[in-house]
Amino acid sequence: MIGDDGERLRSSDIWTLARHPWPSAGAKGDAEELKKRKEANKKINKQIQQDKQVYRATHRLLLLGAGESGKSTIVKQMRILHVDGFSEEEKREKIHAIRCNIRDAILVSTMV
Repeated sequence: MIGDDGERLRSSDIWTLARHPWPSAGAKGDAEELKKRKEANKKINKQIQQDKQVYRATHRLLLLGAGESGKSTIVKQMRILHVDGFSEEEKREKIHAIRCNIRDAILVSTMV
């Protein structure tokens, strides 16, 4: 939910808003307070609806298998193909592993 200052409210803020009782109709200024609370309620309900839409649009996949069966590889490939690929930091982290794999492949091929 977005607060009056444009910042996203934390769940504790939302519960604080929800815990306060609605003002009575007799005191001066209550109409303004009631209006603010109704607006806050409207924002909360709107955010809930948006969150529901995002949740429903999210595809979830449960990968089961023995260790070293390729579950992580499938997740990585899905991310590369369907999201945005690897970040620059991830590319830099993989350089050492790629070099080790090349070296190992050369050593194995020369031993035969």
